[in-house]
Amino acid sequence: MHSYSSVKLKGKPNYVGAIAGGVAGAALGNQVGKGDGNTADTVIGAVGGAVAGREIEKRVRTTTVYDVVVKMDDASTRTVRFEAQPAFQAGSKVKVTGDTLVASD
Repeated sequence: MHSYSSVKLKGKPNYVGAIAGGVAGAALGNQVGKGDGNTADTVIGAVGGAVAGREIEKRVRTTTVYDVVVKMDDASTRTVRFEAQPAFQAGSKVKVTGDTLVASD
């Protein structure tokens, strides 16, 4: 195994954050505006809240994966992704079997 690094992947939103953010933004926008501006402020608040809520949801659902770079016998490299920190240390001899690594002599 040549090296590995952790990579943070943003989660995939399921629109709960966007809906909750939109509702909260609309409520805040409604309180800010007066008269004819009230409707515009409510709509702007809803859109802004939805965008912010969706981004927050992606960040909350962030996961860490580990990209392991393996130097092959022919000097090429191959990257294998793991969902848990690999049990091997940099410099360990490993064998690539499918999409996983096994210890090698």
